[in-house]
Amino acid sequence: MAETEREYLISVGLPGVEKEGLEVTFRDHCLTVTGERIPTPHPSSEGRRSKPALGRFYRAFTVPKAVRVDRIEASFEDGILTIKIPKLEKDAPLRIDVR
Repeated sequence: MAETEREYLISVGLPGVEKEGLEVTFRDHCLTVTGERIPTPHPSSEGRRSKPALGRFYRAFTVPKAVRVDRIEASFEDGILTIKIPKLEKDAPLRIDVR
């Protein structure tokens, strides 16, 4: 997780995960990422490599309260899930609809 002046950034490496199997949700200032790693065939090699665990996974991130929930964006490319969470503008007034 990283922070810039305008947003929070979350990057999660998810090798072996398909975009269609990902679910990103936000509730009560908690962002959750769930999905499933599926086995993929690998060509045999002489060296040993570590493999990510297979099966379902769950990750949760606590997000500060001063964010623009309606503008959260998520993208998935080359096994990296990137989530951008814009911060509220400090000096911008909050518009309240009168009913």
